[in-house]
Amino acid sequence: MKKIFLVFGLAIGLILPLAGRAVGEDIWVIETGGEGTFVSLLGTNYNVTTKTTDEIKLGISSDVELLIYPGGLLPITQAQDADLQAAILDYVNNGGNYFGSCGGSIPGAQQLTYDYGVLDMIGLVQVDAIDYLDWFTTVSYTDGFVFNDNTEINGEYASGTHWLTYSGGPAFDIVSGYENDIEVLATYAANFNSAQTSHYEVQGKAAIVSTAYGLGKVILCAPHPESDSSTQFIFDNMVTWLLTATDYTPEQTQNVQVKKIKSNQVKVKWDTQADTSQYQIKVRNKKGKVVFSGKTTNDYIFVNPLKKGKNYSVKVRAIGFYEQPGPWSEKISFKTKSWRYYHNIPYSFNLKFSKEWKGLKVKKSVQDYGTVLHFRLPTTSEYYPHGYATMFSIIVYTKDQWAGEDSLAESDDYVFSWSHVHDAPIGLTARMQETESIIDTFKLD
Repeated sequence: MKKIFLVFGLAIGLILPLAGRAVGEDIWVIETGGEGTFVSLLGTNYNVTTKTTDEIKLGISSDVELLIYPGGLLPITQAQDADLQAAILDYVNNGGNYFGSCGGSIPGAQQLTYDYGVLDMIGLVQVDAIDYLDWFTTVSYTDGFVFNDNTEINGEYASGTHWLTYSGGPAFDIVSGYENDIEVLATYAANFNSAQTSHYEVQGKAAIVSTAYGLGKVILCAPHPESDSSTQFIFDNMVTWLLTATDYTPEQTQNVQVKKIKSNQVKVKWDTQADTSQYQIKVRNKKGKVVFSGKTTNDYIFVNPLKKGKNYSVKVRAIGFYEQPGPWSEKISFKTKSWRYYHNIPYSFNLKFSKEWKGLKVKKSVQDYGTVLHFRLPTTSEYYPHGYATMFSIIVYTKDQWAGEDSLAESDDYVFSWSHVHDAPIGLTARMQETESIIDTFKLD
């Protein structure tokens, strides 16, 4: 069964029951002496029992789906209890939901400014509450509230100015920098009567706000939509919205690409996703065995070590901020290069060759202009009596010998260039055509 906790302050009258709810779900009501209003409101549709605030401080079960904190002055003093703060914060952070009404909305704010200064509150929402004692005792406010265009909660009141019962609830100022994180569902349409209070400037300030905290959702509501049958639909909509589970699962990762394919490593890249803490990557070999599994906060990862010339597949998925994994991306197949490495120790450079360059030998010849390294492959052609054909050459110059303009590379002691052949024996023309891609792999140590 779904369960709902209620922490009560001041009772404000008999309320008609919510429509469209299934009988049999549980509500837990905190015993504060003012619980009658919401017990009457919800008792027709839920199994209502009472609990003490001390029981709340022991922790709120993960089975509980909504914590309602109605009005009065008592919630302000209760919110100073560190154990109560910790229980509510932990509950909402882990997926519970919170509805604060009138004085019960104040604990959800960061701070309360009132007659005697400033008090720190529980801090579920990045707003500061403003409320004064004479707002509870002398202010009579009938100018109504300006509702935003959220029809899911505000219903027929959306985008209009309408009356709601007011009984001393706070006004809210959004903490700077959090404007995009909080939805202001309604604001005060006018100021209070200055003859009734010296703290009357509330016009345009937030009266109802909603937001997310951790995995849970929160509504802070200064007026009382639940106190009149003509406005109760707004409270009903609020409860419905709070009890509707929010799906924090990221969407499927898109545009996965395998780049910079080498013989033992590839770079996997994908489109960045919102509301994602990290990405998970899995690479499988041809037999389906996972050969690489990793996580990263970037939108790419280098996968290694892999085997040269082998077939692999890769999938990526996003992980939400609360560890919810999204669906895996489509499988992308790739094959590593069949490179073999050539490392020249005397001159400290490297080249990579495909597996087709079998039998490769390097012949060195010293010339007046520099040292030539001939890269040769075996051939049976009668025109190559020594059995080897040169496919390309690397020329190594000392700094004094070098007189050219465009070099392949330059180290502290040498300058490198290369030359290619224009003809190759039958069977080696494909290798000759690969020489430029091999030269592209030239790298100094």
